[in-house]
Amino acid sequence: MDNSSGDDKNIVHEGYVTLGERIRDLRMTKGLTQTQVAEGIITPSMMSQIETGKALPSYATIAAIARKLETPLSSLFEGLSFNKMQLLGYKLAMSHMAMGSYRSALPVLQELFEAEHLDDEIQLNELKLNLAICCRETKNFHEAIRLIMSLVDEYSRSSKRSDQHKLVHLHLHLSETFENNLMYFEALRSALNARDTYELQKNDPLLEGKILMHLADLNKRLHRFEEANAYYKQALEVCNQLTDNVEELGILYQRMAELQYAVGEPELCIDLANKAIGLLQEAGRITNYRETKRLIVMEQANKENWQDSIAVLLKMATMYAVEDPQKEAGLYLDVAQIYMMVQNFEECQVFCLKALGLLTDIEQQVLTKYDMTTKHERKQQENFLLIGRANLLMASVYLHRQEHGRVIHLLETAIPIFKQQVRLDELYTAASLLTKIVKNGEKNEQAWELITGCHDFLFVHLRRQGIL
Repeated sequence: MDNSSGDDKNIVHEGYVTLGERIRDLRMTKGLTQTQVAEGIITPSMMSQIETGKALPSYATIAAIARKLETPLSSLFEGLSFNKMQLLGYKLAMSHMAMGSYRSALPVLQELFEAEHLDDEIQLNELKLNLAICCRETKNFHEAIRLIMSLVDEYSRSSKRSDQHKLVHLHLHLSETFENNLMYFEALRSALNARDTYELQKNDPLLEGKILMHLADLNKRLHRFEEANAYYKQALEVCNQLTDNVEELGILYQRMAELQYAVGEPELCIDLANKAIGLLQEAGRITNYRETKRLIVMEQANKENWQDSIAVLLKMATMYAVEDPQKEAGLYLDVAQIYMMVQNFEECQVFCLKALGLLTDIEQQVLTKYDMTTKHERKQQENFLLIGRANLLMASVYLHRQEHGRVIHLLETAIPIFKQQVRLDELYTAASLLTKIVKNGEKNEQAWELITGCHDFLFVHLRRQGIL
């Protein structure tokens, strides 16, 4: 029969020493008061309740107290029966992850992962994967890749059906981690491993659709347009077999329309975009709906209707003015691109400068954020790409004006961005602008150096794709 009182929430098995008593002993050894230890963490009253065993603190509170006492968490817990504390900490970390606060979850998961003993309710491999996700989302890609690869190696040795299913997800996690680290070919290889492993079981159409979409997106990213189109079509076949898939279908049609826009198939692009618009509107995906509408406007813009196209784009930019300045800047660059098409270089420059003003402000905001998660990293990468695009358009303006020094200066900013993000079309355009300078007979070493760098980069990546 258990005669312990309800207040003894942190009693241990060895000598009936409580966690609170251990904290009190360490505090007194260091000559600190309860108020001094509690400062910045909890109230002195709560500190007193913890030491007397009347309150069980959260895992995060215990970690903070351990830091204040300059004591490793493992030493604080050594010899204690702290299963409840571990499980509480793990659940706390999961809630932080669910809210996107990966930096807050990371130290808790790290402590648990390094613990000598682990609560029976916490699965080690699940803990390891969640720790890897936190590492990835806080840009520690090397550690995330190491942890996931160790799990891949473990599950690859198992023939159990459930383990093979987990292995598919692990390959996808690894692919996403490589992608976030801009390692696109490594990401593609891991995605193909996910597909090959899935082919052995074929029991989850939703997972199959996710794999195919991911493969299509990566191939499109790498300018392997034929392969991307094939994967999108396969994904469409899978999605059409599912029910209640309006949102997924809408996004899929949007991606397919973007692909056709990239390869210069206007009729097919518009057809797919119209299908996407109806589905996205039904699903309430307003941002995707607007992006697809923008795609149609850009595809239909020509020298006869360019003024109407600009009017629509500027109206859309107004809608984004408050909620998403980055998309507003992107629309200004669309407008600048149309002005470039009709050779109105002055207006092209005006809208490039408007976009750059917004993008510079966004860049400063991103840099001041402490919690640089993958979401913020992705936003920063999108910002870089738009800055590169603005500089490329401005370079065309200054080339028209024969101001070659400014062209080179702008492309010196744009080209590294395009290389980092493997933007082959933009690199080819940049190289073409520079070639026009040297074809005029101008001996410019900077221009030649930039052209050579572009050509070398294009050659390497086209060869990796099997084109050369």
